[in-house]
Amino acid sequence: MKVYEVRVENVVKRYKGFELRVDRLVLEPGLNLIVGPNGSGKSTLLKLIAGLARPLSGRIVYVTADGVFSADDSLELVGYVAEDVMLPDMQVYDIIEAFTRDKRQLEEIVGFLGLEKHLWKKYTALSMGLRKRVQIAIALAKDAPVVLLDEPYTNIDSDTIRVLERLFEEWRKEGRVVIIASHVEPGVVPDKLVVVRDGRVVYSGSPDCYAYDRIVVRVRVDGKVETMRLSEFVRFLEKYGIVVEDVRVTGLPGALHARCPSRPNRLASG
Repeated sequence: MKVYEVRVENVVKRYKGFELRVDRLVLEPGLNLIVGPNGSGKSTLLKLIAGLARPLSGRIVYVTADGVFSADDSLELVGYVAEDVMLPDMQVYDIIEAFTRDKRQLEEIVGFLGLEKHLWKKYTALSMGLRKRVQIAIALAKDAPVVLLDEPYTNIDSDTIRVLERLFEEWRKEGRVVIIASHVEPGVVPDKLVVVRDGRVVYSGSPDCYAYDRIVVRVRVDGKVETMRLSEFVRFLEKYGIVVEDVRVTGLPGALHARCPSRPNRLASG
């Protein structure tokens, strides 16, 4: 089923000491990147969109070729990849087989994700990166028109990063609504950038119109000087077990980039 839009309207969700409030957010086919520091509400927003949590007020709807459905009624439309999911303590083959239509589909997915050598291992014995691949296999098997990924770059290896970014491009070409929540920028340019801060959407629009991740870092690695963007530097550190919780930049001349036209891109209310 084709999904044209995911709309978040007047949504409020509260936890102890935290409130997420989104007046209006529209996510369309393509790559939608939700960024913000840890604790800003990214994961909560994704769970609400996926129908895994319910708002105190407001509504989340899927506009499809067959009508408009609430998030509660749209679970079959969603492939959800969480930061980590505790799947049953079963062999990888059995888990993936439970979601695939036939053996041919299973073999295609396993081959694409490079899981052939891990099929007979228990899920709980896998590394975090391989667990992520199993979750992606389930999302692929479901063939959902909306794909949600929560912090997909956490604790994964460079091979899995390449697999993910190939998938992002494939899903974009297929016209799926891909929603990524991350505290680092992926290696592909999103179609829409959503910035969340302190439980509020402070920007929603073109990534070209927001001054994010334009910092370049020069590092010396094995005697060689390399230049990389801030997001690449963050992933470089995480390979060595150094987790960057937040990055604060001062002295920028405002949030909007000078090239940003005001008509098609707006600061989100709330």
